[in-house]
Amino acid sequence: MIDNISNTINFSSIWQFVGPLIGVGFGYLISYKVWNRQRHWEMRRDVVVEVVQNMGELEMALIALQAAHRVRLLTTDEQSAQLMQVKREAGDRFDSCFAKYYRSMFSADLVAGTALSKKLSAYHQDVGMVVKKILSGEPEYFSLSETKQGLNEKSRAIIEAAQNALQIQIL
Repeated sequence: MIDNISNTINFSSIWQFVGPLIGVGFGYLISYKVWNRQRHWEMRRDVVVEVVQNMGELEMALIALQAAHRVRLLTTDEQSAQLMQVKREAGDRFDSCFAKYYRSMFSADLVAGTALSKKLSAYHQDVGMVVKKILSGEPEYFSLSETKQGLNEKSRAIIEAAQNALQIQIL
């Protein structure tokens, strides 16, 4: 019976039709994997760029917060009220940037791995310490060279980790 089937079916003619379909299927799988890898890299890039931008916004908000809290000598109640408004606005801006940065840390951990996430977390903790000092009446703490140097080192470490996450080499 098997001999009859093999005699009546021309496998070479079937292969002429099925072969290209199999080739197209493999081509599709390869193309999909390349597309998928590219899409993951783009997602990683977007998150890493966002977190670095959020870090920059956070630094600017920290500078504004410190500047608002450095002013102390006021003569009138109106000036005091204006200063309180400026401090409130600087605090609100900082809170918003701090929350945005905090959320982006989790996104970075998800798509870029723990190396970047650990550096972001260390920076986050240092900024939190600086803000506590500013709000407790020590705005000069942010101006200390050790404080600025520590934040700058952590900033540079974040940039390096971001470059590594994106596999970017700067010459």
